[in-house]
Amino acid sequence: MNALISLGTPSIKTQMKKANRLGATYVAIIGIMEAKNGICQLKNMELGTQREVKLDELVSLLISEVDKKELDFYSPMKDFVIEEVTRPEITTSIDEK
Repeated sequence: MNALISLGTPSIKTQMKKANRLGATYVAIIGIMEAKNGICQLKNMELGTQREVKLDELVSLLISEVDKKELDFYSPMKDFVIEEVTRPEITTSIDEK
């Protein structure tokens, strides 16, 4: 799965045309309000549909929807899923003498 980031001056219309020319299947649109709310607008360029997706669910969602022919079968699927890792609490004690 390839990704291209476009920041700055080109208008959204120009960026969408570029994504279309490059043959992008999906475009994740993250404006100021989306960034503040931890979401993006995910556009399926083939179907022309668009929906709101939480940023922390974006990668897993794309992996589940991508056509299997585009997946790297040399890498296990579990390696593509981002899992939250919890760290054990560290406690300290001071011995009083």
